[in-house]
Amino acid sequence: MSADSLMIRALKASARLRLADPVARLLSRRIRSEQEPADADYRVLYLDKLGLAEDLASSLGNDGRFALLALDRAALKAVARAFLPEDVTDNSYTLERPGFAEAKAAYRAFLCAVFRRLVAWHRIDAVMSANFAYVAERELHAAAEQIGLPFIVMQKENLKTAGNAPFFQTLYQELRGPFQGRRLLVYNDIERELEIASGVARPEQLTLTGMPRLDRLHVWRQQAGDDRRSDRPTVLFFYFSDKTGLPFDPQFGPSIYADHGGPFDPALRALTWDELKRQTLSAMVGLARDNPDLNVVVKGKVDHIKGGQMAEAIATQGGAPANLRLIGGGDPFELIQQADAVCGFISTALLEALAAGKPVIQPCFAEATDESYSDYLLDLGEASANATDPEHLIALLATTARRRAPVTADLHPAAAVALQRWTGNNDGKAGQRVAAAVAEEIEANRATQPLAHGAR
Repeated sequence: MSADSLMIRALKASARLRLADPVARLLSRRIRSEQEPADADYRVLYLDKLGLAEDLASSLGNDGRFALLALDRAALKAVARAFLPEDVTDNSYTLERPGFAEAKAAYRAFLCAVFRRLVAWHRIDAVMSANFAYVAERELHAAAEQIGLPFIVMQKENLKTAGNAPFFQTLYQELRGPFQGRRLLVYNDIERELEIASGVARPEQLTLTGMPRLDRLHVWRQQAGDDRRSDRPTVLFFYFSDKTGLPFDPQFGPSIYADHGGPFDPALRALTWDELKRQTLSAMVGLARDNPDLNVVVKGKVDHIKGGQMAEAIATQGGAPANLRLIGGGDPFELIQQADAVCGFISTALLEALAAGKPVIQPCFAEATDESYSDYLLDLGEASANATDPEHLIALLATTARRRAPVTADLHPAAAVALQRWTGNNDGKAGQRVAAAVAEEIEANRATQPLAHGAR
C-alpha cells in the first residue's frame, strides 16, 4: 500500500473517531508551499484543483504580496466521508435524508476545530476553492466563516450557453443551494447573473474578474517575436465527449432526474453529440493520414486516456497514423503556443487559443446542424471558422496549418468580443483584478479581527 493510501486511511479513521488534532496534523502534512515570498502580506490556502491552480498562478502567483499554500483535495474528501452519507453528491446537497442535517452540523463543528489549528500553524488569511458546489467543502464554507476566516471561490466552471443556463439555474437553486462563504469571483456576467437568479449568492458577494489563466496567453501574444511553433505545421484538436456542453451529462448522476426525486425530465438524457464526435475524430485521423507533412495533436482529459476512450475511438477509424499524437491531461499552454490551427467544440481551450492569437476552427455538422441543439453551441461569432462537414473541416485545418500565419500583438476585434463575453478577459488583466479582490477581502477581515490569522 502506498504512503498516500495509508495517509487517506489514517485520515478517515481519525475523522470517524472525531479526533480533531490528529486530523489537523495529517492535513497539515498534505499542505505544500507553492509560493513563499519572505515579505508576503497575505497567506492564502487553496484546495488544489486543475484550472484553479493555473488561475491562481496567473493572479496571486504574480503578486509578491501573497504566499500560496495548496491542500490536497483528496485528503479533505476523506474527512468528509467520515461524516456525510455516501450518496450525497455535489448535485444532491439540498435533498433531505434521515440524519443529514445532524451529519452536516457535526462535520461543520469538526472542521471548525481542525481549521482553527491549521490557521494557527500556517498563519492562513483566506481559503480558496474552484467551485461553490464541491460536496466535501460545503460545510467548510460555513466553518471558515464561524472562525472568522474568509472562504473565497474562484469559480472555474463559467461556460454557460443559452441552452444550459436555465438547466444550471434549476440545478443551483434546487439541488446545490446557497453559498455559505464570503465571496465568489466569476469570469463573466453570465455566471454572475445565474448565481444571483438562483439564490446561490447575493449581488454584493459576487465579483467579476475574468479568467486569470488567459493573462499569460495575452502576454505571450503581445510578445509577437516569441514564437514557439513546431518545426512542422501543427493542428491541435481538443477531444470532446458525446455530452460536452450538454446539461444532461452522466457526471450529474441519477439524483437530478424526476424518476429519482430530482427536477429534470429523464427523457432529456437522450441529448448527445455522438455522431458529431465520431465524424470529427474520423476527420482528425483522415487529416493526419492524408497530410503526412502535418503534425496532428489530439488533446483529451486524463480520463480519456486512462479509460482508453481516445485510443479505442481512433482504432475504429483504422488506427493512428505516425503523425498523430494523443495527449491526456496537463496544461495546454505550450500546445497552443506550438499550434498553427486549433480545433475543438464547446471548450474554454478555444478561448485560450483566441487569446494567444491562434486560428480557431469548430466542427458544425451532424447534430450541430439540428435546430433543437442550436442553443447549446458555443457562439464565437467571427472569431472562429465553422466547418460544415468533415471534408470541409479537413480542408480548413490543412490549409490554415500550412499557412502558418504569424501571431500579431494586437487582438483581433472579433476575438476581443468573444473573449469578453465568455471569459471577461480581453485585456490580460484578470489576474490583477483577482489579486485586488482577495487582498480587499483579507484586509476587511483583518479590520474586524486584527489579532486573527496571518495579520502582522
